[in-house]
Order: sequence, then C-alpha cells, then structure tokens
Amino acid sequence: MDMPDRIRIAREAASLTQEELAAKLRESTGRKVAAVIVSRWERGVAAPGSELLVALAAAVGRSPEWLRTGIERGDSAPVLADEVLAAVAAQGMRAPDADEARYLAARGASSTGWTPAAFVALLQQMRLGEVAASQHFVDADVPRRVR
Repeated sequence: MDMPDRIRIAREAASLTQEELAAKLRESTGRKVAAVIVSRWERGVAAPGSELLVALAAAVGRSPEWLRTGIERGDSAPVLADEVLAAVAAQGMRAPDADEARYLAARGASSTGWTPAAFVALLQQMRLGEVAASQHFVDADVPRRVR
C-alpha cells in the first residue's frame, strides 16, 4: 500500500468526502485546496507538500509519518502465525506489509476456524482490489499477535 492508498483509506475511515476534506484543509491552512487536489493525491498524480501533509494528517486523525510510510513512530506490524506466513510463501507471494498484516490479524482475531489457506485467499483478494479499500484500515486497538 502506498501513500495515495493511505490518504484515501484514512479519509474514508474519517467519514469524509474529498470535498469535505478539502474544506477542512482550506480552513486549517488558508490555502486554496479543492476536491480535485485531494483526488489527485489519492490517484498518485500529485502529493501534498509538507504543510498540507501535516494538515491532512490532523484532519483524518493519522500522523504525517503514517501517511508517508504506513508506519507510526514506535509502531510495528502484528506478528502473524508461522503457518500463515508459510502458506503465503508457499504461494510465491511476498510477505504481508504492515497494513496487510494488521488487516489479516484483525480478521483472525475476530473470526474462528480460519485456515492459513483462507488467509492467503484474503491477501490475494486485497492485492487484487476485491476487498473494499475501507476494510483495509484497522484501528490501533487490533491485537498485536495472531496465534
């Protein structure tokens, strides 16, 4: 997941439209920010400068660091069960990044009877965009370990 995806996911998690986010940014910075600019950020056509990134992070309740990198200061990805990681590797897939690991951990923590193959299928769906983008966003209260 890259910065455009994180901007969109954070905006959706904050229940803001692109126009509403642009209005918040206009109010907080005094700069001319239109919904089309937010759309360009979310499509990866442009990126917010430092001042707008800080205002954007405040508006969506995330840190500028998370929007840039996907990692909060002092944050680490949940540890996934070895069986899940082995199943992912057996399919020739790259290991889940931090956001994917949080999502998979949340699914495992809230569901019973999941097999490693089911996690692999979910990861494949995420990467193909078959799982709604807003479902990728998981709050900080997600358990850090899946057993």
